[in-house]
Amino acid sequence: MERAFAKSSVSQKPTKGEKAVTSLMNAALSLLGANQSSELTPGLICQQAGMKRPSFYTYFNSVDELLDGLCAREVDNLEAAYLSHHAETDSPLSRIVRIPLYIYARAQHERGWFKAVSHSVTWNREQREKRLTHLNADVRAAMASGQLEISDGQIDGFIFLYMAAISLLVDCRNERTVADRPSTEALKLLFKGSGADMETVDALLAAPLEELIE
Repeated sequence: MERAFAKSSVSQKPTKGEKAVTSLMNAALSLLGANQSSELTPGLICQQAGMKRPSFYTYFNSVDELLDGLCAREVDNLEAAYLSHHAETDSPLSRIVRIPLYIYARAQHERGWFKAVSHSVTWNREQREKRLTHLNADVRAAMASGQLEISDGQIDGFIFLYMAAISLLVDCRNERTVADRPSTEALKLLFKGSGADMETVDALLAAPLEELIE
C-alpha cells in the first residue's frame, strides 16, 4: 500500500512528506504527457521532480503504486470540478453537458492528466463506478425535471453514447476550436434525441473552453 498519503488532521499545512508525494505525482503526470506509463521509472520520475532516486522508495513501493495514487487523485479532482463549478446556478443538464467540455479543455493542455483520468476510469472499477454513480444521478435528476425525455430503460444506452461522445471529443483535442466539429455534433445529436433543452445545450457548447478550467 502507498505511504504518506493521509492528510494531517492537526494542520492544513502540507508536511514535508506530503510535499514530496505531491512533487513525485506531479512529475509522473508531466512525464505521462510524452511517455507511456510502462516507460516511467523511479529514476526518471525523481529526475523530473528534482529529487534523489532513493527518495522514491520512502513514499512508494513501485511506479504502479504511485500511478494508482495519481489516478485516484486526478479523478477526485475531476469530481470536485464537476460538483462545484458554477454550483449556485447548475442544473443536472448543465453538469452533464459541461463535463465532456471540461475533459476536453484539460486534455487539450494536459495530455498526462487525460491519460491518468482515462486509465483510472477504464481500469479502476471503484473510480469508474464513482464517476458513473454521479452521472447516473444527474441523468435521473434531469429526467425528473423534464430536462431529458428518456425512460428508465434508456439510461444505460444514453450513458454509453455519452461516454463514446467524450472519447470522440478528446480525439479532436488538437483542434484549436471544437465549434461545428463532428465531436460536438455527436453531443448535440445525443441530447436532441434525448429531448434535452437544446437552447441550454447550444449555449453551453458555445461557451469559451477557458472558462471551464479557471
